[in-house]
Amino acid sequence: MKIYIYKGGLSLVAKSGVGSAIRHQEKMLRAAKVTVTDVWKEADIVQINTVLPDSPLVARRARRQGKKVVYYGHSTMEDFKNSFIGSNLAAPLFKKMDPPLL
Repeated sequence: MKIYIYKGGLSLVAKSGVGSAIRHQEKMLRAAKVTVTDVWKEADIVQINTVLPDSPLVARRARRQGKKVVYYGHSTMEDFKNSFIGSNLAAPLFKKMDPPLL
């Protein structure tokens, strides 16, 4: 089994909890002797952590290629509300993304 951890947008979330989760997941998988690949085509499973606009597209593409997809959610609507100016307008989208829009 080979796992590809999607890191698109990592530069935007590197210092956040999502960035930490990506690093921890990779470290844990390697410690468990699971093969983590940086080559998409080699993967049996694609892990996605971010909710950036391209993430649902990546999940859809992986599924079309017959790969299993693990999609982690790191925020809830309640967590997201009042987090920055305009966040309350976007917060209801979190409810629509359970499960993710794929």
